Amino acid sequence: MFMQRSLPSFTRWRRSHSGWMISGVTGFGTFSGIALECRDPRALAAFYAEITGWETAFDNDDWVSIGPAGDTWHLSFQRAPGHVPPVWPDDTSSMQFHLHFRVADRAAAEQRVRELGGVHLGGDVWADPAGHPFCLVNPPRPPGA
Repeated sequence: MFMQRSLPSFTRWRRSHSGWMISGVTGFGTFSGIALECRDPRALAAFYAEITGWETAFDNDDWVSIGPAGDTWHLSFQRAPGHVPPVWPDDTSSMQFHLHFRVADRAAAEQRVRELGGVHLGGDVWADPAGHPFCLVNPPRPPGA
């Protein structure tokens, strides 16, 4: 039987020698990153580095990783010569997951994403130059706002 548990507040995250951990939660793994397949890892890494301001952490012809300076996790891009972009929206298939980026100035962010080769798919949803969907979302509202 599935047991539903609430997740701890993000204020309980702490940095450890092996990465980010949730205080009071024990497990055997530490999140290290997400990898997206694409035809050109360097080009896609440059696209997301512009959005996030993250630095290149690893770079070779088949794999590029970016992430916050000094951090232990990365957003990575793996060469896949036969990569076929997901279709969104498509009721017959699933995009599996997508990334969200909080932006303070929505209009400026949307303009910059267009300049970098992103395509607006509707609402908050965009596609990167390799076709992966992602969202530009507003910052969270302060409690009581």
